[in-house]
Amino acid sequence: MAETSTALQNWSEIWRKDFYNGITLNTQKLNEIDPNEFENLLPSFIENWKEQGIKTVWMKVPKEHSILIPILTSADFEFHHAQPKYLMMTKFLPNKGKANLPTYPFTQIGVGGITVDDEGRFLMMREKQGIYLGWKFPGGLMDPGESLLEAAAREVKEETGVDVEGVALLGFRHMQNLKFGIVADLYFVVVMRLKPGGVHEPKPCVHEAAAAAWLSRKEIDELNPDEHATIYLQSSLKYYDEWRKSGLKGLLEESTESRGRLAKTYYFDYTKVDVERKGNL
Repeated sequence: MAETSTALQNWSEIWRKDFYNGITLNTQKLNEIDPNEFENLLPSFIENWKEQGIKTVWMKVPKEHSILIPILTSADFEFHHAQPKYLMMTKFLPNKGKANLPTYPFTQIGVGGITVDDEGRFLMMREKQGIYLGWKFPGGLMDPGESLLEAAAREVKEETGVDVEGVALLGFRHMQNLKFGIVADLYFVVVMRLKPGGVHEPKPCVHEAAAAAWLSRKEIDELNPDEHATIYLQSSLKYYDEWRKSGLKGLLEESTESRGRLAKTYYFDYTKVDVERKGNL
């Protein structure tokens, strides 16, 4: 047992206990790892964790330690999720009860931006490739660390070259099982406005966009149904018209902080705008 105790003591440097009586091990923190030693000592590790009352073990295995994966599966560790540089595996230790582990995030978030110029024209684009190639509002998936309004402004800029900034959320669509049989999709529509002093002439992205242009409402209405996503485009235009007609500020974004963590909070502001709206103001 002396050898095992020493090994456990050395490995304790890569353990992190959580609030739910579980531990996470990141083998990346070890400079070198002997798979044979790991396989021999793993049963002792598991018994030690059980004696400590640990319920769940989370094992983060980077690509360079992938040789450990068959060892862990032989010890009844299960796959939880994978990222480009690591695999997370779990093992529920109690002999009784259910492993009520949180599911890995199963929803992607996308954003689209509605921008209208002072002439009442809508900023539209067409994708170069994909399932749908008709006219649509520019948009795409969020990047890590972005807020909804930031992501919308970036997507509009990337696809059309036009500089915009977010005003308010108009609404969102929730679609189940969009990818990989489990991943759902939340797609937010954001009302944008032209950024003062920025680029306002569309220039489609050579990698993503086949076209980008300002289209009048009449031009949009005259499009062939095959040239635009009828349901989503028309419903977005409908609710956009209602938002403008209401005169309300709408669903706004506010920066907040909780326990040292920054966040964006979205709330509906029922106050009226104090000037006549021009474009998307």
